[in-house]
Amino acid sequence: MTQHLSFVHHSNTREVLAALDAVLALDEEKKTCGMLLLAGYTKTGKNAIIKHWLQQLKKDQTGLVSPHQGRVLQVDELWEPLRQTSAKDTYVTPITCILFSEIAFEMGQISLSLGPSFADRTWYRQPKSLVTDVQFASLLAFVRTEVKRLRVKLLIIDNAHWLDHCALQRLMLLRRHCENKLGIVLVTRLQTNARLDEPLEAEFKRVPAAKEICRRVEIRQLTKDSFQEEVLDHLMQELNYELVPELVPFEDKVDDLLWSLTRSDWSLIREKLARPLDKELGPRSGAARLLTRAMLTKVIGKPLAF
Repeated sequence: MTQHLSFVHHSNTREVLAALDAVLALDEEKKTCGMLLLAGYTKTGKNAIIKHWLQQLKKDQTGLVSPHQGRVLQVDELWEPLRQTSAKDTYVTPITCILFSEIAFEMGQISLSLGPSFADRTWYRQPKSLVTDVQFASLLAFVRTEVKRLRVKLLIIDNAHWLDHCALQRLMLLRRHCENKLGIVLVTRLQTNARLDEPLEAEFKRVPAAKEICRRVEIRQLTKDSFQEEVLDHLMQELNYELVPELVPFEDKVDDLLWSLTRSDWSLIREKLARPLDKELGPRSGAARLLTRAMLTKVIGKPLAF
């Protein structure tokens, strides 16, 4: 009932959705950006916005389901490189190997969904440990071939702040193999410490070709002032409810309580606010549902002080 909770009403989510549309509808002649850097602090709703966008693609029967228009491949299990220290050296799993292994895994899932003939590929049946450069070269060649065979048009990479310049170089190589018709979305986390570097800043300096085609869009974090307009107003509209007359004089205090429950965390807004509210309000009808003191107390988890 709250599948698309208000994310389209976030302060700049429309800008983000438009940027995702643009990188999917990549047009080299019109110089549309081939790469999107989607940046945001933790819990600002980066993944939720992408999920909403992907759901709309499925609903519209475009990118995700039409091989003629191209498929979207999302790498959402990119993990931080493992570090193992011996008596002499520290060994770090190359992030480029992790990235392309996860890309191969996600393509395997697409292949399986298309039938046995699509899934009958060596890397899908016999995954290899990437120990040598020769083995990685084999994986890279396989990914390049499969991206074209499966008509992958857009590659979304979560936790892209873990990538290094080598990974960026290989992604650019993959784009060139696709005649620069492969769009790439890098989802990165901003650091709360202002003295820390911008995500991938050093890597883009070493791979200027990637910087030239990349557009940066930052998801703005919710504040207490914007919470009313960007969340509560639209939540009342989507859930079709209003306060009972008894609570109307305390509307500001109610807003403060709901803000203290979730702050700017979009996952909490969905799990701790939207869904419990929808459940307590009961069945929908044509008329607006009334939010009572008892319902609000259950959602907040404590008695009201007013």
